[in-house]
Amino acid sequence: MSSTSSSSRSRATLSGITLVGSYILAVGLSTAEQRQLGAHEHGTAALNVAMSDSTLSIEFTAPAANLVGFEHAATTEDQARAIAQAEEVLASGGILGLPENAECELTASNVEHETEGEHADDDHGEHEKEHEGEEESHSEFHALLTYDCRNIEALTHIDVEIFLLFPGNTEIHTQVITPTGQSGGELTPDAARLLLP
Repeated sequence: MSSTSSSSRSRATLSGITLVGSYILAVGLSTAEQRQLGAHEHGTAALNVAMSDSTLSIEFTAPAANLVGFEHAATTEDQARAIAQAEEVLASGGILGLPENAECELTASNVEHETEGEHADDDHGEHEKEHEGEEESHSEFHALLTYDCRNIEALTHIDVEIFLLFPGNTEIHTQVITPTGQSGGELTPDAARLLLP
């Protein structure tokens, strides 16, 4: 592949990410607002989906406890390995099952593991008791995945594999924006298929 083709493809991918990023920003505002309001609830995660032209963008956010079983900074090799493995699974797109006939290819992924310092308020009394002796912190994983789908009309649903891969997740709040509509809801281990409007 020539550097010109590669450069054009990179610009097209970035353009798609920027366009769909505005959709994700719109649906992600309430998620960010919930996090700031102390809605950091173990077992609960958020999944935002946006579709535009042939681009599918996915934003997944979850407390670290849901994925690796702890929220403090890694203090052992096993904990560091658990964080690295969770980041790898998220970045691979393995948390989602997309219909094969939609012909979607993962074109970009960005995964961050963020740790906050002290609690923002005192509404976490029980949580603090659970982690006595550990430095007070909250941490979460945030993944942004972008796909190019050759037959996006066939993308009628997404099978969410998160519950199987990371059993610490018990509920996922969803928000979806597609060219044909918007929807929101909740997924559980027993109802893990997200239908797209």
